[in-house]
Amino acid sequence: MVPMVGDKRAVLILILVLVFPLPAVVQIQFVNAEPPPAQWNKVLMNGSGEFIIQTSDGGYAIAGQSDEKSIFIKTNSMGEVEWSRTYGEVGQPYRALSVIQTTDGGYALGCISRSGFNFLKTDSAGNMEWSKGFFYGSNDVIEFRSVIQTKDGGYFLAGGCIPGNSGFIVKTDENGNMQWNRTFFEPTRTFLTCAAETDDGYLLGGKYLIKIDSLGNTQWNKSITVRSILKTSDGKYVLVGSQLAQLVKIDEQGNTGWRNSNDGNYPTDSGVVALDGGYIFCCNLASSPIMSTEYWGYIVKANHNGKMEWEMEYSGNNNLINSIVATSDGGYVFTGVNPYDLSGGNDGLWFVKIDPSEIPEFPSWTSLLIMLVAVMAVAVIYRRILSNPNRGRRDQ
Repeated sequence: MVPMVGDKRAVLILILVLVFPLPAVVQIQFVNAEPPPAQWNKVLMNGSGEFIIQTSDGGYAIAGQSDEKSIFIKTNSMGEVEWSRTYGEVGQPYRALSVIQTTDGGYALGCISRSGFNFLKTDSAGNMEWSKGFFYGSNDVIEFRSVIQTKDGGYFLAGGCIPGNSGFIVKTDENGNMQWNRTFFEPTRTFLTCAAETDDGYLLGGKYLIKIDSLGNTQWNKSITVRSILKTSDGKYVLVGSQLAQLVKIDEQGNTGWRNSNDGNYPTDSGVVALDGGYIFCCNLASSPIMSTEYWGYIVKANHNGKMEWEMEYSGNNNLINSIVATSDGGYVFTGVNPYDLSGGNDGLWFVKIDPSEIPEFPSWTSLLIMLVAVMAVAVIYRRILSNPNRGRRDQ
C-alpha cells in the first residue's frame, strides 16, 4: 500500500522545518558579530589616525593628526613605534590625510592646510625632502585625501576646496612640480574623497563618480556617491557607496557588473581592501543623516560578488575607523579615533591589528552540509514509510 496523504504532508512539513530555516540561521550567526580578539589594540598618542598602509618591510605607516599638527608614524610588524614625525607649524598643515610608499622607499603624504604646504615627500625615515602648497584661492582650505604615484613617476592628488566643497586635483612631476590642475564645479561639483589610476586616466570619487583622461579632461560622470575605490585583479573596480554601505563593481567605462547594499544607514568615511577572495571595508555610521553627533565604526566582510558575509560593530563613545588595510599574513589593521582619556579627554590615535586566525569565516560549506544531512534524514524516513507494508493501511 502507498502512504496516506496525511503521511506525505507530514514528510513535506518535516522537510520544510529542517531545510528552510537553515540559511537564515547561519546568516544570523555572523551578522552583528562581536569584534574578534585583537593581536594588539593601541592608542598611540593624542590625535587621530587618518590613513594606514603596510610598508615593504612588513611594518605600518600611519598618517594623521596630533596637537593640530600633521603626524606621521612608522611601526614595525608587531605594531611597535620605530619613529614619528610632525611637519609644519600648528595648523599649517594640521592633518595628514593620505600616505603612500614611493618607489624609492620613501613616502608621499597629502595634507589639509590653508597656507604653507599640503603635499610633501619624505625619505624612508620620514625626513622631509621637499614640500609643496597647491591652493585654488587665497582663503581656501585645500585637503588632499588621495595620493597616487603615477606610471610616469609623478604624482596625482585628489581632494577638495573648503568652503564650496568643489573638487580639486593636481598632477605633478616626480619632484612635486605642478604640471596641471583642475577644479570641479557644477554640474559635477563634488568634494573628492578617493581616486584610482586607470589605463588612460583616472577615476575620481565623491558626490559623483567621474572619469577623466590623462590630462584631466572629463570623459563621463555618474550620479553615485563614492567613498572609496579599489582596483581589482581583473582590471575592474569596486566602489564603496554612501547609501547602505553599498558595494558596486564596475569596468573602466562605468558599466555596472554587480551592486549590493549591506546593512547600515549613513556611512561617512570609508575604505575598502581585497581580502581572502572577497572584500573587507570599514565605515563610520552616523545615528542620523543630518547634524549627527554620534558615530560608531563598522567593519564589513563581503564575498567576491559584494554580498555581506559578516559585519562587526566597534561600539563606544564615537569610536571611528578611518582606514583599513589587509596585511601580508592574511589579517587586517585599521586606524582611527578612540576617545580614550589620555590627558583631559582628548581623542586618541587608534591602531588595531586583527590576526588572521581570529577573522570569522563565513561557513557556506556548513549550511550545505547541514542541509544535505537533513535531506538524507528525510529520505531515509520516507523510504522506511514506503517499505513498511502496514504503514498507512486503514483498520478493517
